[in-house]
Amino acid sequence: MSVQDEPMPLLDLSQEQKFQAALALFLDQAQVIRDLKQNDLQVVGGFITLQLALAAWLAEHPPMTFWGSLGLFGLSIILSFLSWKFLEKNHRRRAQVVDSLRNTKAALRLSQKEIYIKGAALDVQTMFEPSLRLYVGVLLLTILGVGVVIFGGQF
Repeated sequence: MSVQDEPMPLLDLSQEQKFQAALALFLDQAQVIRDLKQNDLQVVGGFITLQLALAAWLAEHPPMTFWGSLGLFGLSIILSFLSWKFLEKNHRRRAQVVDSLRNTKAALRLSQKEIYIKGAALDVQTMFEPSLRLYVGVLLLTILGVGVVIFGGQF
């Protein structure tokens, strides 16, 4: 058994220290959620911008050969795949952070009535709201649109 596998002894913390530790973790994890959402929006927005720029350029400069069209479409597919993998990684990380927030809220008893406010809970139940399906749908629709621009003049 390694040193890492041995259980750590409990720290002798006061209630105030426990509260401060839980609060610090809660604030940190809430910021991580905001940062992940911002990253997702930047990836999707950047992807759409690149695809629109490509489509606009292709409208004026259509590919002369089928292989040129296929190459451009392949680049579009590669960009979408990279965007999807990044969004998927953020999705998994967001699920971990939401679990951490649930645990922290339970430790702070934010969802229990009568703890902070008479007759009510300070906070509602934390929900995980995945955006991955929406983002992947946007990626697919954008690829379809660029594909139509690329191959539309050849048929």
